[in-house]
Amino acid sequence: MMNSTRDQPADARLRGLEIVLFLLLGALPGFATIASAVVHPPDLYPSHYEDRELHEDMWLDVPDWDQEADPFKQIDDLLPTPNEVRLASGAPGPDYWQQRADHDIRVRLDPIAHRLEGSETITYHNQSPHRLDYLWVQIDQNRFKRDSLGRRSTTAPNLRRDQSTRWMRQQLEQLDFDGGAEITRVEDADGVALPHVINGTMMRIDLPEPMASGDTIVFDIDWNAAIVPSTTMRARSGYEILDDGMPIYEIAQWFPRMAPYTDNDGWQNKQFQGESEFALEFGDYDLAITVPETYVVSASGDLVNQEEVMTGTQRERYAAARTADRPTFVITPEEALANELRDQELSGVSGGEDRRTERTWRFRAENVRDVAWAASPTFIWDAWGVEIPRTDGDVSMAMSFWPNEGEPLW
Repeated sequence: MMNSTRDQPADARLRGLEIVLFLLLGALPGFATIASAVVHPPDLYPSHYEDRELHEDMWLDVPDWDQEADPFKQIDDLLPTPNEVRLASGAPGPDYWQQRADHDIRVRLDPIAHRLEGSETITYHNQSPHRLDYLWVQIDQNRFKRDSLGRRSTTAPNLRRDQSTRWMRQQLEQLDFDGGAEITRVEDADGVALPHVINGTMMRIDLPEPMASGDTIVFDIDWNAAIVPSTTMRARSGYEILDDGMPIYEIAQWFPRMAPYTDNDGWQNKQFQGESEFALEFGDYDLAITVPETYVVSASGDLVNQEEVMTGTQRERYAAARTADRPTFVITPEEALANELRDQELSGVSGGEDRRTERTWRFRAENVRDVAWAASPTFIWDAWGVEIPRTDGDVSMAMSFWPNEGEPLW
């Protein structure tokens, strides 16, 4: 006699549930692809996340029935207890606080070695009610060091499947590439070295004196880092060499920055392995980005030295774009192409020495959590002033930067 469903083993009931769910999902619009996928369900409950498996195929979350007696269990006990900092409604309470970190960053792009050379001043405001004996700083680029936790925990490539020559070349490049940031100086505002320990993607700075609530500390960090080639691995930051030899640098998660300190978690100092994002503190950013004279730079914030890096015609176009009824070129495709040729001539790419001088683009971004930038001698540039809803006519400049290879699809 066939056993009833109740008498079947748990694994059999789980497989039966998967089949029913996929049949139901397959009958709904938009779920046909999911219904036909090979399923490797991870555990649903947070207590089991440590054992979660990673799969390239799509999957459906299914509870582990052997471990959880009630699949409709409420999650109140998993949430923090409400208090006057974080109310039960989810809103900040009357005692809510948040740290603040201002960054003044000077960085130079070396397009020959594909490296960044940086120096920054961090002003950290302890707006918590707590005493702080040390600080934690994120060094996201250390994710790309050859011995990083992220790279050592990457699964081996599947060599049983057909792979392209490009894919195989990428695997070899990953073996050779050693990224990460080299920290060369950590000092306070008086030039006194601050003791620090680097652990993977995190750096702890031990303070000579504890920071009381309401205190502010200013310190400097010097660093340099290799930029990840786009042909080697996926990254938020990297460079690409186009078919004509022109480079495009897109730089994010690129500088040492303050880790968050919160009432709920304390210091958020978990290792960055490349598979997740993270919180950051708000603050003001001043950027000084030094590049070869032929490069055009796009960055977070407002360009504050237009007179030093833009021609008179470009500044006029930019000003006109603020009130235009459609996007307007600041640098036209023809001008971008002419700039490419000029870069090739001055850089000595066809032979000879590099005769390019350098210039610095300066940006300021206020009350933001992060900044990123891009640079290339190939950029076409358009801009359009867009009124921000629910303001008194405030305008934000929506801008795009792309190479001639992107025409006309862009």
